[in-house]
Amino acid sequence: MIASAPSRPLRGPVALAPSPLIALTGLTGVARALNDERGKQTLDVIALIGIGAYNVACLLGGFGLGWLADGWLDTMPVFTMVGLALGIGGGVMGTWFRIRPFLRD
Repeated sequence: MIASAPSRPLRGPVALAPSPLIALTGLTGVARALNDERGKQTLDVIALIGIGAYNVACLLGGFGLGWLADGWLDTMPVFTMVGLALGIGGGVMGTWFRIRPFLRD
């Protein structure tokens, strides 16, 4: 059986416009980091979203565990405040450890 030619001509390569998702997520930071002569890392939007999510998780985790401990021990505001303070401290420490490499020259 012989294959016939397509009824319409084939298209050439299509040039795509830069995706707004790439610009939003900061994936271009990888290209900037590769082009930088020192190879310094860049802090992009995805990393910042991760830091924010880490802070929310620390706050909610500390508050939730303190609230559960207060309900179990019947000491209502004590462990909630301690858990909230520990959650804030954990969020600050995690943020500091994640951002510290970007602050170095």
